[in-house]
Amino acid sequence: MVITVPATVPIESFQRLRIETYTDVAAAALLVYDYLLTFNVEKSLIWPSRWNIMKVLFLLTRYLPFVDVTLVLFYQLKTNISVETCRATYFPAGWFIVLGIMVAEIILTIRTWAIWGRSKRIGIILGVSALVAIIPTLYIEKVFLDSLVFSPYPSPATPGCLLTAGNPIIAASFVIVILFETLVLTLTLIKGVQHYRIASGRGFVSVLYRDGVVFYIYLFGISVVNLIVIVAAPRDLANLLAIFQRVMHSLLSARVLMNLREANQREYALAGMQSSPLQHLSFSQSRSSEEDRLSFRRNLDGTVIDIS
Repeated sequence: MVITVPATVPIESFQRLRIETYTDVAAAALLVYDYLLTFNVEKSLIWPSRWNIMKVLFLLTRYLPFVDVTLVLFYQLKTNISVETCRATYFPAGWFIVLGIMVAEIILTIRTWAIWGRSKRIGIILGVSALVAIIPTLYIEKVFLDSLVFSPYPSPATPGCLLTAGNPIIAASFVIVILFETLVLTLTLIKGVQHYRIASGRGFVSVLYRDGVVFYIYLFGISVVNLIVIVAAPRDLANLLAIFQRVMHSLLSARVLMNLREANQREYALAGMQSSPLQHLSFSQSRSSEEDRLSFRRNLDGTVIDIS
């Protein structure tokens, strides 16, 4: 089955394509706004840290969206754009979007593994699930991109690329994302309930759970809405939320790491206060909460997120 549009594009299609462009511009504005809002946090907490896998993943999830968002806006806003140029920009943009979402999911998956104490069983479940999700997603993306057909607009003054055919298999990739996010959210909720039964609702570990649950609910909701748009909306709006979903994966996964560092810094400052003569005041934590925090710190430090 192939999605097709007629060679003569009705005015409704132009209007829908403009809506998609406006949505992508709004997503780009959100990306820039959040970057400026959190730049000082990144500069003070991320840049001075030691290089490890999580720092590399952070920089990828932080800066890759500027590449694919730029490519998308280029082919959507440029006038008199050739079919060849459309393909030359659309294809790498598609792969960058997939790569960016995968990087964000890897960050959140590692965070989930950490809250389970780097359990071998949970590690196997997450690792196998990630492979089961990644391999077909890459195949689906290749099939989808290879199926795309572009045509010139009737008027060269019309901005953007006219996509006239594409395989609807791309919807399956969002189903995979939704299933994987459901698994990770479920594991986070299970461990979070166990944590809140024995520990207070503040501090480093609570930030780990809070961000995991709240952010995954956001991402899950966006993925579901995106799937509904692809399946039910007019074909001209199939990519309506693609860039928005990509940007939100970047913003939320980056904030997970920055929030952890901020919480860690606050707890070290609090520890300094506890060592003072005023330590008999209400700065102390329960034994279970402190042991929980130290356990997670060991699981995160050096392997998952360098918080030193």
